[in-house]
Amino acid sequence: MRQTRTACVIVQVCNGLPQLTVPLPSRRDLCRFTLRPVTHTVQDFINQLRHEDHGIDRVLLRTTDGVRISTSDSIESLLMNDFDLIINDVTYRVVVPDGQKLTL
Repeated sequence: MRQTRTACVIVQVCNGLPQLTVPLPSRRDLCRFTLRPVTHTVQDFINQLRHEDHGIDRVLLRTTDGVRISTSDSIESLLMNDFDLIINDVTYRVVVPDGQKLTL
């Protein structure tokens, strides 16, 4: 059974780099991940999540229409639109602020 949490992933840009603050399942706390838009991929982001919380078994990203996002997509491409981040069986809606979409 998939759960949807109202807690969301926070997207900010600091010094030109996107930062995603994500709720981690094991410790039930927030963790901030700084990503490089051009050189990092979705796979890099997934690897960072798993490295930070070893209780993560499954990570999947989907468009808001339910289409799976490839692990080879760049972070720049990922942050052009809102998306769902699924960690284990919990879905978080990631809303990219309009201003952030244009500044990357």
